[in-house]
Amino acid sequence: MKRFFLYAMMVAGALASCSQSENGDLPEGGSESSKPDADKILISAVSPSVSVNVTRSSGTIGADGTTLNTGWSGQELYVFGYRKEDGVAQITTDANDWVFNSQYQKAIAQKGADATPNSTTLKWVDAATGSEDATLYYPRSNYYDFFGYYADEASSVDNVAIANGTASVPFVITGAEDLMIAKTAPSSDVVAADKLFGSYAARHGVQPIMTFEHQLTRLVFKVATPAPVNPASPTETELKNIEEAKNVYVKSIEIESKTTGNLIFAYTAPDVDPLAWTNNDRSFLSLKERNAGVMQDLNTGITIPSLPESKDEFTGTLGKYAASESGTLVGEALLVEPDASEYQMKVTVMQYYDGSGKLIPEARREYEYPLEKTKLLASAVTGGAGATTTFKRSHSYNITITVYGVQDIKITAQLGDWIFGGDLPVDPEM
Repeated sequence: MKRFFLYAMMVAGALASCSQSENGDLPEGGSESSKPDADKILISAVSPSVSVNVTRSSGTIGADGTTLNTGWSGQELYVFGYRKEDGVAQITTDANDWVFNSQYQKAIAQKGADATPNSTTLKWVDAATGSEDATLYYPRSNYYDFFGYYADEASSVDNVAIANGTASVPFVITGAEDLMIAKTAPSSDVVAADKLFGSYAARHGVQPIMTFEHQLTRLVFKVATPAPVNPASPTETELKNIEEAKNVYVKSIEIESKTTGNLIFAYTAPDVDPLAWTNNDRSFLSLKERNAGVMQDLNTGITIPSLPESKDEFTGTLGKYAASESGTLVGEALLVEPDASEYQMKVTVMQYYDGSGKLIPEARREYEYPLEKTKLLASAVTGGAGATTTFKRSHSYNITITVYGVQDIKITAQLGDWIFGGDLPVDPEM
């Protein structure tokens, strides 16, 4: 059974004033000397978890296996702020249009309080020292829109491109990177929309909200033994199949997906698809496991020595992901292209001993299921938000793979009865 669960990661932004005077509202373009002290930029965050490693991908943000919405824990986010003119953000390379001293600002999203792990105040990273305690201030005039993105190891902020009123960054996904984008939205009617956001709004207690939306589809995998037709009264054959399948280990799971494109994270035109794939080529992406906050190949650390003839004599570990009646979670999750009606899956399993504990010949230990048997169809999804025709972005789907163990060949030979067919006389002299 395939089940899905929608989850959205949000980042709330707080722009708090530290002005010495709460009475001075400077019109756009007012002189600096007429303003009170500058207002700090304090953007808060609401969302995910998983430690970021600067050299290896971290996997899903805000989820761990089938547990969703687990909160931030040290993700590096990139925030951009652009001056608004006639209510429209000026997404340009002109430094006069930027809210920060540079085009972007790196921020760290640590996990929030236990009651609200998705909510935290972003820590600005000092570009010179790398410390996470920088204090940033609004320019003393103008209003701004904020945009942001997270791409893990799939991209580099050094490659951000500005063109035609958009900001984008090229990416290549391997199945282990989460892609998210965010934009501020009006969060209060206390301040008119054309005065959002900046020192003016901050001094009126209006805080922007940035919602970081996942742009990929998340697939979570379990491996299970075959279920009896009647769980309350399984047959002898069904029980045998269950015990046999418990000796089956998942070696690898792959999903075919697009991998290369541009993540458009800042734009003002309507109906922009943030994922601009550069081609329709697809590659098989391998499911990985998470270790200490980073992703690694499935079954890392498992080595199979020379095996004894009986399982009772073996003392090591044959694999991490053996089938079970309740379903064993395999690895972390795969993050793949969204909006597909189907995915081609590739599953390889290993079995070293049969249900009686006998060593299986090496030629029969590894098995890759036929591709026509391992297609995932969106139309077959049950539960979650209901019937669907595509695997949607920002959605997480639970895929349960049922496996069977190898079966020994037992053939019963029955000797057919000889049946008398009659007499036939032959006289060659006649």
